[in-house]
Amino acid sequence: MPTKHYYVFNNSEPMSHLDKDAWDSLRVGTENPAFQFEATLEEYEANCTRRTDCREMAKAIRDAILSIGAGVSSVVSLGAGKGIVEWHLKKLLPSLPMICTDYAESGVASLRQLFSACDKVMVFDMLKGDYSVFGKDAVLLMNRVSTEFTPSEWMQIFRLCKSSGIKYILFIPTELASIWLKTMETLRHLARRVLRRRGTFCGWLYSRRELEAMMFVNYRIDEFQKIGDSSLYLLSDRN
Repeated sequence: MPTKHYYVFNNSEPMSHLDKDAWDSLRVGTENPAFQFEATLEEYEANCTRRTDCREMAKAIRDAILSIGAGVSSVVSLGAGKGIVEWHLKKLLPSLPMICTDYAESGVASLRQLFSACDKVMVFDMLKGDYSVFGKDAVLLMNRVSTEFTPSEWMQIFRLCKSSGIKYILFIPTELASIWLKTMETLRHLARRVLRRRGTFCGWLYSRRELEAMMFVNYRIDEFQKIGDSSLYLLSDRN
């Protein structure tokens, strides 16, 4: 079973969970530099440039896209957040149309302003959205959004992708949880409760086995690789 994940944000008013308003607060506020957008284009691009880990992930994503071959119409990043990996990917594949999405309106507006090289930035709800708007030949990029949904919600998302004819998905888990990591997460949360330090519920930690059990229903795993501390799956339609 997946484990509940909590995080202590540097907020004057602790949040109980992450929703649209909470994400907008994190993205445009001034108390969470790891999550907020930079104030200027120069600061944003300087931060993107510094993120060599994101550049390496973008290289792996580029190689996976190229391995699919001709016919890829675009890459669509779902839950793009600050779009740092996407910024690097666009530099590596400048001619491939890119769409970045998120579900928090203020964050989308900030990304649209700062990531001007992106072909389109839009609001999209992964759980309820119409994936057919992206076209069957789009490659969907799900980068570090694995914690966002429950197992049943992930199953629904994959079903929506399947029914919309999406052929390829690049899935990068936030992290693959081991038994040790899940145990430590539970112990840390209990310790925070004892110390009355409120953590924000941020979703779910999944093991590799748990993630793959959800993916196998509608998509097969064509490739799995480790990139630094992260992992990348290339999924394809079973048909």
